[in-house]
Amino acid sequence: MENILVTGANRGIGLALTRRFLELGQRVFAGVRNPDSARALADLPPALRERLTLIALEVTSDESVRQAAARVKSFTPRLDVLVNMAGVSPAPHDARLDAVDLAKCRETYEINVLGPLRTAQAFAPLLRAAASADKPARLVNVSSGVASMAGKDNGMFYAYCVSKTALNMLSLTQSFDLRSDNVCVVALDPGWVRTDLGGPNAHLAPEESARPCADLILGLTLAQTGKFLHYSGSEIAF
Repeated sequence: MENILVTGANRGIGLALTRRFLELGQRVFAGVRNPDSARALADLPPALRERLTLIALEVTSDESVRQAAARVKSFTPRLDVLVNMAGVSPAPHDARLDAVDLAKCRETYEINVLGPLRTAQAFAPLLRAAASADKPARLVNVSSGVASMAGKDNGMFYAYCVSKTALNMLSLTQSFDLRSDNVCVVALDPGWVRTDLGGPNAHLAPEESARPCADLILGLTLAQTGKFLHYSGSEIAF
């Protein structure tokens, strides 16, 4: 059984991934802004909730993330997997250059880039404690296919695309720093998913994304560190 922390675990892909890890017999720490209002997690079957611990975690707050790391450490000295799922995509998504809201861009960058950096700093000691040459710890930054500069073909999604492309560079940079500690770092595209962020026309239900994502995450090796991966396991060009 592995110890896994998922941020943004109370809805969308984060919720589906949390449930999938629990179904696979893992222990999950669910990072949410307000545990008292995380009804979807509280409503999980009792057999799954036995291995679920809700952790108050606001990724934009240094203090909240530090406290979250301390709380997880009070339960376990090691964290096998950290999944940075929490993210936003501000509307209007189709805004062109002259209409881009800079305040929304700053907020998006704070959540989508500095949030994962903040959590990685706080939880790195627990990841290092779990890592070995035979089985690396895994730091997974959930990105998006639209973050690929090689695949960019439109002028929309300024805040989201730019922040997720920055997240990819963050992942690559972290991979160099953490490789010697036997921590595998990847950016992961979970596909286009029907969530509040992905919208109703997306290709996948959250559960359809969560199943292959969970399998991929649990099986990651150091040979994959620094990669930008599709949920199918194929590599995406940065």
